[in-house]
Amino acid sequence: MAAFDWLLLEGLAMKRLLLGLLALSVCTGCSTSEKERESVEERAATVDGIITAARYRHHIEVLSSDAMEGRAPGSKGAKMARSYIIARLRECGIRPANGQRFEQRVPLRRVETEVHDVRVIGGATDRRLMFGPEFMGNSRKGPGRHVVDGELLFVGFGAQAPEYDWDDFKGVDCRGKILVMLVGDPPTEDRNLFGGPAMTYYGRWTYKYDKAEELGAAGCIVVHKTPWAGYGWAVVENSGRRPKMRVREDDPNRHMGLEGWVTWKVAEELVAGTGRSLDELASAAARRDFKPVPLGRRLHAELTTTSEPFEDKNVAGILPGSDPDVADEFLIFTAHYDHLGKGEGKPGDDVIYNGAVDNASGCAGLLTLAEAMSALPVKPRRSTMFLFVGSEEQGLLGSRYYTEHPLVPIKKTVANINIDGLNVWEPTRDLQVIGYGQSSLDDVLESVLAGRSRVTLPDLEPEKGLYYRSDHFNFARVGVPALYVKTGEVVPGRPQGWLKRIKDDWVKNRYHRPADELQPDWTCSGGAEDLRVFLRVALQVLNGYLPPFWSDTSEFKDLR
Repeated sequence: MAAFDWLLLEGLAMKRLLLGLLALSVCTGCSTSEKERESVEERAATVDGIITAARYRHHIEVLSSDAMEGRAPGSKGAKMARSYIIARLRECGIRPANGQRFEQRVPLRRVETEVHDVRVIGGATDRRLMFGPEFMGNSRKGPGRHVVDGELLFVGFGAQAPEYDWDDFKGVDCRGKILVMLVGDPPTEDRNLFGGPAMTYYGRWTYKYDKAEELGAAGCIVVHKTPWAGYGWAVVENSGRRPKMRVREDDPNRHMGLEGWVTWKVAEELVAGTGRSLDELASAAARRDFKPVPLGRRLHAELTTTSEPFEDKNVAGILPGSDPDVADEFLIFTAHYDHLGKGEGKPGDDVIYNGAVDNASGCAGLLTLAEAMSALPVKPRRSTMFLFVGSEEQGLLGSRYYTEHPLVPIKKTVANINIDGLNVWEPTRDLQVIGYGQSSLDDVLESVLAGRSRVTLPDLEPEKGLYYRSDHFNFARVGVPALYVKTGEVVPGRPQGWLKRIKDDWVKNRYHRPADELQPDWTCSGGAEDLRVFLRVALQVLNGYLPPFWSDTSEFKDLR
């Protein structure tokens, strides 16, 4: 980033620092004892010596070792990782969160879907869609053969966003219909709508399927377009052919029968009978006054699902709060401990996906924080949970199960801080905030960074919607303000772009590959510094008078 950009960021950080200090002065004014009036900095400084690069690196080394076999869900290596985490939590006095146990069972099911037939009925002739090149789909229903049949209804981008006074459905009855939605957010010219260039939750295909089911639809088809999705059709096709892991539930047949995708070319055929082209309908859908358009055709799909039970586990420990008035309120730290396990290869090939950055680093950081916070001479007013979730790589399933079956009430969970890929290199002057502007946690973070001569860096790739692709998202979707940061860009004393080149190389050559393993040149000093920042953010949240809150423009603000 250019020097003048940093000046702008520093000006913003100073403005928010003043607001943060004002809020902190109000909070400390509510304290009831001399010790409670100690500054966050003074408290944190008493345990900063525990947060060392060597301690953090050691945890990475153990958790990403070949002995852990890549920590795939259900594997011996995943069990070993949990045992190591639990032993470290016990050693520093963290209490089990699930009665007498640290582990929480996560019942899952492995689902495979076989698509027998997908036909579009109506128009000049019936049209059978080719599975793979033209259509991809599956079902969340339970085992058995399922027939899905319904009228096709084009509902634009399928967004129902009251904070933007936006409703693509306009009260139309969607029950029993198959909804056709465009991928992404409405591409409005107003930068104040749907996050401007940033993807919001409304642009995610997961939101679209959930909204269709909420409205009683028989199915939902998302129309793919590479620039709007951020990935090509090959990604949809490859992902769609793999088995799905889903949270086990008592009645999976309550779900709608079809979640699918079609190419833009197929969608052009589907809308042909409306008298308008798909481009014209997409342009109309970018306006508030858009109304759903019946396509005058039906879609008929026949598919079979098979389901196999499977079990994973989360690990959760608690540091109890010291103030009886708010000790039942929790800040929850999260980090996923699972990775991809072992692959296939010739004798002598490295087939272990060690997952050192993703996410042994996050777990190592969380263990280091637990060790430091348990040593605080004066414990925080609120309680802290250290939650290590499983099956993140399978679709954020461990954290989803937790938020649907919480060990402490969601209404008493004041915030979530998620660590997924912590800095293993040198300290940075900045810290990248994913989903910048979502909640007041950003202000707390900025005030802490300003006190350490550092600044926040807004999301570098907002169009990718990274805020909706890690475990904190499951807390956000139930109304808990969540903070998610990534490693910064500028390293003091290094040439401009030095760390960016290293990170780009990691993404290209190591991400989700056996090469993501501990490297000799990892100093881990950057991660240790970021952990000291997390410690201070946590102490502000845990000792503050008021809990964090969503911003007025967040799509999650009405869920709290």
